[in-house]
Amino acid sequence: MSRFAIEANFWPLIIVRYPPIATDNEAHAYIRELRQCHERARAESVVMGAVVDFRHITPRGATAGMRRLLARELNLIFKEYGHMYACDAIVADSALLRGLVTAGYWLIPNKKFPVRCFDNIVAATVWGKEIVRARNAKVAV
Repeated sequence: MSRFAIEANFWPLIIVRYPPIATDNEAHAYIRELRQCHERARAESVVMGAVVDFRHITPRGATAGMRRLLARELNLIFKEYGHMYACDAIVADSALLRGLVTAGYWLIPNKKFPVRCFDNIVAATVWGKEIVRARNAKVAV
């Protein structure tokens, strides 16, 4: 895997897979694709969430510059769409990586949704589905 991947098999819960290393251009393409998901959610009047899989990222891929770029762009997305966003279920297979990801979320002041870390994608997906389902039940009322 050499680029960010977004899967919508569990829509409105998406699975985002971070690559081991990404270029700025790949990160910008990911942000554009993520915005399209948010636009789809807006058009369908649903609240979406994400399982974010960091298991393949490497220290070379998690540079300070890349973290700042993604934090800046994600903050803009959450400022615009945050009211229709349910959760991020983070998948990271090491305590160190979970700590780094948690610290990265501190750089996103417009994050107004729960974030929970998991060591496996199955548990993260189950939790994400539950949160998204609950938030959409409130929207439908």
